[in-house]
Amino acid sequence: MHLLLAGNLSSSKLITHLRQRREQVEASHATLQEAAQAADKDMNPGRRLALDYALALATAELNWLETILERLSEEPLLEGMLDEASMASNI
Repeated sequence: MHLLLAGNLSSSKLITHLRQRREQVEASHATLQEAAQAADKDMNPGRRLALDYALALATAELNWLETILERLSEEPLLEGMLDEASMASNI
């Protein structure tokens, strides 16, 4: 994700970008969940830790994306704020 460039996007483009990222993370999360469920008890402990860590990161990112997308959809002034930031960055 290119969050540092968010000020250069319209609110609709930012929301589209975040929704696309959510779809990507959802796919990764599902794959990781399947792998975690399929992992047997004899799995190498290091691999299991890495799998658990990756799943925790994906879960956290999904939660963050949901929170941000909800917040952005509730902020009617967001478009104006982003437009002002975009104009200021072009100066």
